[in-house]
Amino acid sequence: MTIETLKAQLNVLKIEVNSKIDALVASLQSTFDAMFDADDNLQKALIRLDQSNDYMWVDSGDIAAWLRFDFTGYADDEKYLKTYLQERHCIAADFDNGVLMQYWGPALVINHEGDILDQASGKWPIKKASYTDDDGKCIVALRNELLENYMEKTGCYPGVFITNRQGDIKLVDTQKKE
Repeated sequence: MTIETLKAQLNVLKIEVNSKIDALVASLQSTFDAMFDADDNLQKALIRLDQSNDYMWVDSGDIAAWLRFDFTGYADDEKYLKTYLQERHCIAADFDNGVLMQYWGPALVINHEGDILDQASGKWPIKKASYTDDDGKCIVALRNELLENYMEKTGCYPGVFITNRQGDIKLVDTQKKE
């Protein structure tokens, strides 16, 4: 047998083994997915996260809703839980800090000065001066109308958030008139 033949056989064997490993991992993930679907504690946490009013800035500059979660009992399943959460629910799990996070993606952000940033375009389409009265007081209904018009014009309806100097974040209901 030649070296070339042996190398070819080794490559074929590697492909076969990797294929079997991939199939076994997929089967294992499927079994874990069913287990996580039936996990009341986890499912209740996912509902609480979806209803959460707690937001934070993440390293990418995006905004994420977050929820404390006790990962005790999931440590051996970390890889499979992370995959389950990401692929089935678009949720990130931070085992080190005990947090579930749901990213909002690019948003419209009203900064502490009142100007509005469109994170997707990097532009500031609405200035505070366009929705304040002569005394500089915010006219919320006008601001919300301008936001709605902007979203309609762009055809994109992202989350709208307001932040203060300390970086606290709150979701804004642009359907509110007052």
